Amino acid sequence: MSTYIGLDWLCFNYEGFFSKENKILCSVHALLYCLKFF
Repeated sequence: MSTYIGLDWLCFNYEGFFSKENKILCSVHALLYCLKFF
């Protein structure tokens, strides 16, 4: 879980490193990941 949070932080905070498309994929991934626990 902490590893996932680290990856999520990378996705959303490295503005210049990730493209907008990658950020969209990251948010979709985060949503699916959260749904696994609810």
